[in-house]
Amino acid sequence: MSSTLVEIAFGVYGVMLAAGGWVGFRKAGSRPSLIAGSISAVVAIGALLLCFLNLKAGCWAGAALSVAMLGFFAPRYLKSKKMMPAGMMSVASALVLAMALMMIAQA
Repeated sequence: MSSTLVEIAFGVYGVMLAAGGWVGFRKAGSRPSLIAGSISAVVAIGALLLCFLNLKAGCWAGAALSVAMLGFFAPRYLKSKKMMPAGMMSVASALVLAMALMMIAQA
């Protein structure tokens, strides 16, 4: 797997997390959603930058973030069966986790 592909995945994931936090804030007035989305996006972008510098720590940070997000969103999806946002973020988190773990295994 190409490191460029993982970097793109971390970047898109970061944008999705930030956008989700913003949408949660705009629709429901949820400040925790805005704060958590912003912090998560910063971690994803940090993982992207570390991967860009060819540091294995970036893949580990991205993997840890995606595990945390999967742990947050998957139970919500299983309870609600709603694809937006819990289902989509569960799938995205699982994909990012798989990609990060593949890069860790290659290094």
